[in-house]
Amino acid sequence: MIWIITASMLYFNTPDFVHTDYVKTKFDSVEKCHKYIFYNKVELVVTLFEKHGTLNNQSMKSFEFYCKSIELEEV
Repeated sequence: MIWIITASMLYFNTPDFVHTDYVKTKFDSVEKCHKYIFYNKVELVVTLFEKHGTLNNQSMKSFEFYCKSIELEEV
């Protein structure tokens, strides 16, 4: 299992959250993932707003970063 950073975003005048994965960095524990978010929040926020600041001409209203686990397939 690996962990990746995911952002949940809510936009004005939209009812549902939109999710995006930050796969630039992968982690082998949830603790390392949370630590990365804590120490790199400005970079993550800047990247998030540059890439996802608007959706269908609607500005982002709120967002949250969290760590999501992914099961790797055995080969």
